[in-house]
Amino acid sequence: MAAEMKETMNNSDEIDLREIFLVIWKRKFWIAGFVFVVCAITVFVVLRMDNIYESKAILRPSQNNTGQMSSMVSNLGGLASLAGINLGSSGNVSPYNTMNAILQDDDFIYSFVIKNKFESKIVDDFDELSVTDKYKENPKFFIVKSFDDSLNFTEDAKSGLFMLSFQNKDRLFAKKVVDTLLIAVSAQYKTVEMKNVQERIDKYKSEMEKISDITLRNKLAEVVAGLIQNKVLSQAQEYYGFDIIVNSGVADELGKVKPKRALICIVVAFLSFFTAVIVALISDSFKIRSKGVK
Repeated sequence: MAAEMKETMNNSDEIDLREIFLVIWKRKFWIAGFVFVVCAITVFVVLRMDNIYESKAILRPSQNNTGQMSSMVSNLGGLASLAGINLGSSGNVSPYNTMNAILQDDDFIYSFVIKNKFESKIVDDFDELSVTDKYKENPKFFIVKSFDDSLNFTEDAKSGLFMLSFQNKDRLFAKKVVDTLLIAVSAQYKTVEMKNVQERIDKYKSEMEKISDITLRNKLAEVVAGLIQNKVLSQAQEYYGFDIIVNSGVADELGKVKPKRALICIVVAFLSFFTAVIVALISDSFKIRSKGVK
């Protein structure tokens, strides 16, 4: 009995597959026509899409004295605690984290774009969009979103290097954004760090006045002197917090990063074929049911 039921189910499956194939074969010209039309439209649209190019710079944390000063303060922590003095946190944060925080600041990005008058090159269809009420009510949203979609900032955990890149249909503009952004980020980084350094200098000087231990006073004086030296030296640095290992360049005209036209066409061809088959099967099923009702 079980064997007969299994055989019946197998026969049913074979019949279903045969019926599906017959429907596809019967509607083959319609399916082929549908796929051809969709693919033709896709090719037309894809060919009109702008090539997008990328410019990138590879960076590394700069070799400055800030880390050494932070380490020295940490080493003094135990001795200072015995003297009843709280030196606070050393405030040592990785350059990548600091730069990433700056690049995620919407106010910084918006100010950067407006200051350099980049909005017309960054926002798609800017001329048409800029006159709409939606844009006029909140231009910051459109500018920041468009900028973030084109910006990429990543870190290689193994090497400690990080990469800043920007994509745009204008190869020269992409490089200009990277170069200008590195200068702006460096300036903001320096502002934040120098404020932190000055606060630490003021705090350590204030604590020194309370310390009676000569050894601790001398060591804290060394730390303060080192921080002041680091502050002075930072003024002569072209970039603060990082060094450029590989400068940004203009992408080759053939070196587009997107769109992947061939891949888009292949995916659309497969999807249009399956869509056409499903529509054909549903249509045939409705016809059979309508005949059965009559």
